[in-house]
Amino acid sequence: NSFTTEEITQLKTSLDSCPLSDHLALAIGHLGENMTIRRAAWVTVPFDWHIGTYVHGMLPVANPTFAEMTFGKYGALVIYRPLEQNSKVNLSELGRRLGQHIVGMMPLSVGTMEDPPGDDTETKMLAQPFLLDPGTTVGQFLYTSGVSLLDFVRYECGEVTEMAKKA
Repeated sequence: NSFTTEEITQLKTSLDSCPLSDHLALAIGHLGENMTIRRAAWVTVPFDWHIGTYVHGMLPVANPTFAEMTFGKYGALVIYRPLEQNSKVNLSELGRRLGQHIVGMMPLSVGTMEDPPGDDTETKMLAQPFLLDPGTTVGQFLYTSGVSLLDFVRYECGEVTEMAKKA
C-alpha cells in the first residue's frame, strides 16, 4: 500500500498509541530542524524470518522520549531467514551488515543467485560485491552464511520518491 504523508502521520506507534505526528512534533522541537515523513514501510515476517536494521549517521538522543527511536541520514531494513539452524552465525549482526551494504551500495532489487557477479555499478544486490568484503558477492556471502534474502527497504533523508515526483 502507498500512503500519503497525512495518512502516515496518523498511524499510531506501538510504544504509546500516539500518532506519529505527535512524535514528529516532539522530534522537531528537540532537534530544532523541520521534518516531514514522506515514506513508510510496514513489514511483518513469519517467526523464523528476521528483520535487520541499520542507520547511518546516527544522531545522539539524550531525551528519554526518543529512547526507542533512531535518527540518522540513511537507513535500511532487510528481511532474511536462516536456511538451517547454525549457531555460528550471529543473525542480528548479519542483518546489520546487510543493512550497511544496502545503505552504501544502493541496490535497486534483490536479484537471484544465478545473476553473474557485477561491479560497483551493479544494481541487483545478490550480484553486487559485498561492501564489507569486495572479493565476494552478497549472494556468495549469504550462501556461506546459510541465509536467504527476501527483500529490503532503503531510506535516505531528503530523498525524492516517485510519489513526491508525481505530486
